[in-house]
Amino acid sequence: MKSFTIKFTAFFTVLLLLNVCDSIAQMWTQLAPLPSNVVTTIASVGNNLYAGTSEGLYRSANKGQSWDNIGDFNDRTIVNLSVNDNELFVCPVSAGIWLFVNNEWKDISSNLPLNSTIYSVIRRGTTLFAGTNTNGVYRSENNGSTWDIVGLPNLDVRSIVLTGTTLFAGALDFDGTKGSLFRSEDNGQVWIRSDTGLTSTFSKIISVNADYMYVGTLGSGVFRSSDGGKHWEEASIGLNDIGINAMVSENNFVLAGTVGGGVFISRDLAKTWQDANYKLTQKKINDLFVFEGVPYCATDNGVWSCDLSVNGIEDGHSIGFENWKVSPQPIINEAFIHFPSDMKIESAVMYDAIGNLINFTYQIAEQGLYCSFEALPTGTYFIHFSSSKNKGIVIPIVKL
Repeated sequence: MKSFTIKFTAFFTVLLLLNVCDSIAQMWTQLAPLPSNVVTTIASVGNNLYAGTSEGLYRSANKGQSWDNIGDFNDRTIVNLSVNDNELFVCPVSAGIWLFVNNEWKDISSNLPLNSTIYSVIRRGTTLFAGTNTNGVYRSENNGSTWDIVGLPNLDVRSIVLTGTTLFAGALDFDGTKGSLFRSEDNGQVWIRSDTGLTSTFSKIISVNADYMYVGTLGSGVFRSSDGGKHWEEASIGLNDIGINAMVSENNFVLAGTVGGGVFISRDLAKTWQDANYKLTQKKINDLFVFEGVPYCATDNGVWSCDLSVNGIEDGHSIGFENWKVSPQPIINEAFIHFPSDMKIESAVMYDAIGNLINFTYQIAEQGLYCSFEALPTGTYFIHFSSSKNKGIVIPIVKL
């Protein structure tokens, strides 16, 4: 009986560690509420975070702890926020483009089609490009004083990006014949299809990092290209929702926001995806953004953030025991955590299973730490180590 009890405890401990490690890896926190729960888009300029909602535009100077309304646009929903340096381009439904810079507003819609909805604005030098609903791509060479259509007429252009000297436009085609992905190498004069291998005509969002281009589609998941958008391959392994509403790529990870499955993360350049929804109660993701290294998502239930320093999304954090040993495990009161001989520990902090910071005492010894857990209640904890060789290592601890 004693042998069975020991084996059962060990087995239960392993299961507990695996389950909690998997769930705590991405934990989201809801920011201060906004007058409108429906947040459609988010962006940042300088130290300010901006949220476009169904009741106008809000700004936060304290990373979402409080918000101030800076434009109601007659309660029109803000569908897009585009940023270029210190310029913020604000696009309400059927109300063109508004430029917000140095705390001043300027309507730069001029001769855009009446009641246009703009989904994307980018700048290339002194030239602006705008992706419109059902009216293709427009270009302005005088900072928005006048606009001319330059391509993709009758298409719903949802995303425009510039990589190098090439423009890319992602379009939705509800007839299923003309939409897809297009590129221009002459400042928008001529657009050609750039969709070899892309099986969807609903290219909603384009994202670029140093290694790949990514396209998020409505209904066909994610595609990626390693040759500047000429050829595409499917990259949706692990996604349980292939309706992609938002994407953002950093050097260490890619995030995809879906129409009903929440957020997914890839740490291997979109080869595989993992669920990243712990504590995120709203699974319809309207927008994703990374502000000062922290991911933010816009949902129909406000703005949420995920702290990488706590939750271990960032590449370089690992959960495991390679070359590490915790003795004893499970722990009653004290433990010795042995680490590799060539590693120098710089700091150690501990969190409980829901991400609360927990005080504990430890003493650094040669190749290890003596830790006291006597005052802790029974449960599972995670010690985050920063070392001379790693950004972070996470060691699970079970206290009996």
